[in-house]
Amino acid sequence: MKKHELSIGLNDQNTLTQLISTQDAINSIVDYCRTYKRAFTLTTATGGYTMDNGEFTVENTIRIEFLQFTDDVDAELNTFIRDFIQYFLIEFNQESIAHAVYNTESDLVYLENQK
Repeated sequence: MKKHELSIGLNDQNTLTQLISTQDAINSIVDYCRTYKRAFTLTTATGGYTMDNGEFTVENTIRIEFLQFTDDVDAELNTFIRDFIQYFLIEFNQESIAHAVYNTESDLVYLENQK
């Protein structure tokens, strides 16, 4: 199984300040994933990094995880993630969105005798 993790800082790339509320950003991401019926886990965090222009910034960050259980959905999920990133680069006026892929040994666990 693979886990795709996206980190989206909420500071506008031009003003280096947050122009959209964290809750509005969450709502926008949830609506996008709901439209495409894509399962996800979303958490909020605080992140800091040096921008391309050399300025260090600290900002509210949203992390989204997408799990890929089989190789069959690899191309479909990769297309979804590519489109997701392009959409939110524009929607939130971002310089970049971090995308990490992890190979993981994870599984869904069910209540015994229920599945």
